Amino acid sequence: MSNVNWVTFTIVLALFCVVTLVGFAAARWRRAENMMHLHEWGLGGRNFGTFIAWFLLGGDLYTAYTFIAVPAAVFGAGAVTGFFAVSYTIIVFPIALIFLPRLWSIARTHSYVTSADFIRGVPKTFSINLQLLGGIWILQVFPPIVFGLFTRWFHRWALLAGWLAGMIFGTIAAYKVATPTTSHWAGSVDIEFGHTVYIGLSAIILNIAVAVILTLVFKAARVPEGADETLPHQYTADPAEAPARAPATVGLGAAGAAGD
Repeated sequence: MSNVNWVTFTIVLALFCVVTLVGFAAARWRRAENMMHLHEWGLGGRNFGTFIAWFLLGGDLYTAYTFIAVPAAVFGAGAVTGFFAVSYTIIVFPIALIFLPRLWSIARTHSYVTSADFIRGVPKTFSINLQLLGGIWILQVFPPIVFGLFTRWFHRWALLAGWLAGMIFGTIAAYKVATPTTSHWAGSVDIEFGHTVYIGLSAIILNIAVAVILTLVFKAARVPEGADETLPHQYTADPAEAPARAPATVGLGAAGAAGD
């Protein structure tokens, strides 16, 4: 027990006891009317309230995985998952908080409990097209992350501008796609130069083109690129191989010779 940090251990133990006591108290605070209803399990009987819901959203965002485990893995082992988890959280949650209030309003009006209930309630074509739109958006993340990780040529602001151009173009193009039964968001393909093209492909081409052109412009104008602490040789650095162990017989023989 000499290696135990007693301050940290005491804090963790105290918090564990508090959470345990709160859990037992909550179980007796309000009895469920009928535990066979899904909303009792999934929504706490619809009695969370604003205060508790705020903490639930905060706990979902500021997780130990995102801001402790992943950065530690990046620092200790060079894990590339950090470029997904942290950036994903930073981008997704502000966007989600824009439409989540509207989603909550619809779910409450129609008594939806799960995401599957919501999908079942909206038109099937519309829900499928929203998934296709998500594919268009995901593709636009490829150039700034991959080119930013594996090259030092692109200007960071050019990559950001390319991503924004691809997002705007892809979203507007998908919005304009119409069919005889659907006025907007009716698909993920469009007519470009007389050919049927996947909107995500057109958007990512525009994304890369804007990034390349603006990089040349920014470099010519000597726009500051910011500080990059990664050294050039670190992009191709490989871990050093551990020296091979000597056979056990050799060690024993050397020890015997030394004893003699």
